[in-house]
Amino acid sequence: MFMYCWGAKCHGQLGLDDRTAGTSDTDTDEPDSNKGDLVSTPLEVRFFRRRDVCAVACGLRHSVFLLKDGTVYTCGSNDKGQLGHEMHGRIPGQVKALETCVIRHVACGEAFTVVTAENGTVLSWGDDSCGQCGCGSEDREPKRTPRFLKRLSMHHVVQVACGGAHCVALTKGGRLFVWGDNTYGQLGLGHTSVKYVEKPTEITSLHGLPVMRVAGGGAHTFVVSVSGTVFGWGRNHCGQLGVSDTKDRSQPTLLKSLRTQKVKFIACGKNHTAALTADGGVFTFGAAADRQLGHSSSSNEINPRKVFELMGSEVTQIACGRCHTLAFIPKTGRVLSLGLLSHQQSTTRPAYRRSMSTPINISGPWAEGASTQNNLPNETPKHHKSTEQSPSEQNRKKLKEFQSNVDDEHGVLELESDLNEEVSIPEVVSAGEDSAEEMETDDIANHEVDTDFGRLRRGLRTRTTGETQDETKEERRVREIFSGGDHCFLAATFAKASEDVVDHREIPIDNHIATIDAVFMDTLEAASSTESLSEPVMSSIEEVFSSAACLNASFLKTNDEHFGSSRQNHGMDLDAAREQFRRLAGKEAVVRYVSI
Repeated sequence: MFMYCWGAKCHGQLGLDDRTAGTSDTDTDEPDSNKGDLVSTPLEVRFFRRRDVCAVACGLRHSVFLLKDGTVYTCGSNDKGQLGHEMHGRIPGQVKALETCVIRHVACGEAFTVVTAENGTVLSWGDDSCGQCGCGSEDREPKRTPRFLKRLSMHHVVQVACGGAHCVALTKGGRLFVWGDNTYGQLGLGHTSVKYVEKPTEITSLHGLPVMRVAGGGAHTFVVSVSGTVFGWGRNHCGQLGVSDTKDRSQPTLLKSLRTQKVKFIACGKNHTAALTADGGVFTFGAAADRQLGHSSSSNEINPRKVFELMGSEVTQIACGRCHTLAFIPKTGRVLSLGLLSHQQSTTRPAYRRSMSTPINISGPWAEGASTQNNLPNETPKHHKSTEQSPSEQNRKKLKEFQSNVDDEHGVLELESDLNEEVSIPEVVSAGEDSAEEMETDDIANHEVDTDFGRLRRGLRTRTTGETQDETKEERRVREIFSGGDHCFLAATFAKASEDVVDHREIPIDNHIATIDAVFMDTLEAASSTESLSEPVMSSIEEVFSSAACLNASFLKTNDEHFGSSRQNHGMDLDAAREQFRRLAGKEAVVRYVSI
C-alpha cells in the first residue's frame, strides 16, 4: 500500500516530516507565501509504506488514518485535542486509547474525530464547543481522549458522517441519529430553537426510509436512500442543498431534480455538494467561488448540474474538501481536481494557477491509461524511453556507486554539479518523507524529482522505501481518493495486486442496514433447527422486523427498477416478499419469537 498526499501542510495534516517543504524547486514561480505551507505535487507519506491503510478522514487541519487491523493514527493540529494523543502532530501517531477496540470507520469534523468500532459502538474526541462529540457534556471543553457515546450503546452504528461541527449516524436497524451544532437546522430536527444538541437524537421524519448513505458538509447534511432518493437539510445560502433556492432547511427536503438520476453517493464540501450516479455521472451544486463545481463559472448553482467536462467518462469515486472536488476515472486511471486545489496545489504552472475553471489531471507515480477523454491537461510531461542510457540513468549509476559512503544517520548524499543539470527522465518517481523509525533500514536510493519540469533535485535521499528494485519499477494503480479541509490523500497499490479498486457506487456490506437477504435466510434456517434461538439471531430478527426501513430495503425490484420510487411507484418486488415470508412461516422457532 502506498499513500500519497498534496495540499495544505502547515499544521502537519499531511503526515510529512518537517525536513522537506514539499513544494517544487524555487524556479517554478511558486509564491514565497506558499513555500513550506503547500504540497503542490503528490508526495508519498512514507510512514505508511509498510502499513495497510484502508480509510482516511480529513478535518480542517488534521487527518485520521484507519489501518486494516483496526488501529488508528492521527496527525496535524491538536489545538482542540482532535488527535486523541499528545505526540508530535507532524508525524502520524497511534491513538493508543483505542487499542482495546477494533475500529472499522473514521470520520472528521473541522476539529473533532468520530470512529465506529467493529461491534457498532461510537467513540469521539476533540472540539466539543457545540456538543459535536455527542457525549452529553455541558462543559463544552475539548475532549482530548476518546469517549464512548452512551446514548448509542444500544444501537449498532454502521455509518457516521461529520459536518463542520455536527454528526449524523446510521444504525443497522435503519435509524438516523444526529448531534452537535444546529444553528442552521443541519440536524434535521425541524427546528433551530435548540442551537446545540449534546446527545444523539433521532430524526423521526425519515422513519421507514431505507437509507444507503449519509454525508455531512460545513453546515448541511444529506442522506441517499437505496433507491437513489436524496434528502438534504441545513444551511443553504449558496444553494448547497440543490432545492432551487437559498433558504435554509431545518428538516429533510427532497431533491426532486435528482429523483430519476439514480444517485449512489454524495460528498460535501464546506458550502458545495457533489453527487455520483449509477452510470458514473457527477452532479455538483452550491458555492462556486473557487470553481469547485467544475462548470467553467464562479456563479453559485442552486440546482444540481451535471459536470459537462466529465460527461463521457465513468467516474467511480468522488471526494470533497473545503473548496475543492476530486473525481476518479478508472478507465484512464486519472484523478481530476476541481476548485481551489486545482489552481494552487495540483500544479505549479502560473497559467493554470490563475484561472483553471475546468477539471485538471493530478499526475503522480500511478498508472494512467492512454485515453485522453475530455482533453484534460496533464501536468506531468511524458518522456519516451530511449534505448541509450539517459543522463538520469547515468546519475543513478553514480548514486549507486556512492551509496557505500552515504551518511547513514542523515541519509543524504550531496552530488557534484553534473547531477544538478536539467535532464529528461524516463519515468516519474515520487518524492516523499520517512518516519524516524524507518530510517534505520535504509537500503534503496529514492530520487526526488520535480514532476512538473522533470529535473533531479539536489540532495538526493537514500532513505528506505521498503521495496526491492523490481518493485520500484512495478506499476501502481489508484485504489481510493480522500479529501477534506484543504488537503487530499490517495491510496495506491501495485497494479497486479488482487485488491479491488474502491467504487463509491457500491456499499460495503458492513455499512449496510439489515435486510432479509440470502445470508439472513440461511442463518434463520440453520437456527430454526434448534429448540432455542441464539442471542445474535434474536438480535437480527428484532433489528429487521421492528424496522420499516429494513423491510423496505429487503424486497426491491431487480435491474434498478426500484430507482425513482414514489407514491405511485413503490419499487418493491411483492412476489419476492411473499415467497420469503412463506419460507419464514415454516420456521416455528422464528415465528414463535416474532409473535412474542
